[in-house]
Amino acid sequence: MDHVVKAEDVRVFFRVSELRVGQELYIADSALQMAALERNFMDVAELSRSRRVEPSKYYVIYSEIPEVPVRSFLPAELAEVIPLTNKSLSEIFKLHPSSLFAKNSMKTLQICNERVHKDGTTVMDGEAAVCTTSLEGLQTVLKSPLLLGPHNAANIRAVVTDPRLQCCSDFTGKIVEVRLEADEQQRHAICHSLMYPSAVYLCHFVPQGRLYSVTLKPSNADDEELVQAVGICHMDTRGWDPLHLAFLNVHTTPGHGEACHWLLKGSIAFVNNDAYQK
Repeated sequence: MDHVVKAEDVRVFFRVSELRVGQELYIADSALQMAALERNFMDVAELSRSRRVEPSKYYVIYSEIPEVPVRSFLPAELAEVIPLTNKSLSEIFKLHPSSLFAKNSMKTLQICNERVHKDGTTVMDGEAAVCTTSLEGLQTVLKSPLLLGPHNAANIRAVVTDPRLQCCSDFTGKIVEVRLEADEQQRHAICHSLMYPSAVYLCHFVPQGRLYSVTLKPSNADDEELVQAVGICHMDTRGWDPLHLAFLNVHTTPGHGEACHWLLKGSIAFVNNDAYQK
């Protein structure tokens, strides 16, 4: 029998108050976290349509968690002429429409072609976002003021979770240091790798966010084997769906407390180190 778990039982979100020196910390496997979050989004969407969700819909089935392959960006000259479309998936990348990889790639198309508008806005008030398919495109995005505000490109700093926390297993450790990398007034962008035959990143800025890095001592390792985890805290949850996984994890309601989550496999944070932006 396949291993299943309730999405709401997967610990994805946490509170700022949990980030304190000496605190024992548990971080679930990154693939399981992403699968639980997606399962929850699907349940919420179905509930909004039908006002009913079958109990089985709440479960994450381990065998259905997709493997994210290692992929490279397309060269800029190819990225400019290969659009993010279903036609590209079938005719250029030769994906069979019924394959799991194709279905997950279609979700990327939906995000980049529907959620993200051409002017860089989204349905979320104040959010700015863009999908990029080449390294040159990513550099252009990070140099522009769309996500990071007016800045000197030389002052952009990347913050990333240690690779040892990004893949394949749960983690338990003790916090030895907490660092606030950016507060609500300092512009920062989060870039997430999306499922697609070539590398595609969704980069976005969400207002009222705090970016933290946490130094951890693994429970089964020596002092010198410290690792860093990076987390983003959404300080304003007004307007979020009451059934969002965040509220199931931290037992709050929209607008009553922040929702934090780790930036794990395929996610990078970029911070504007210039003066705080108003």
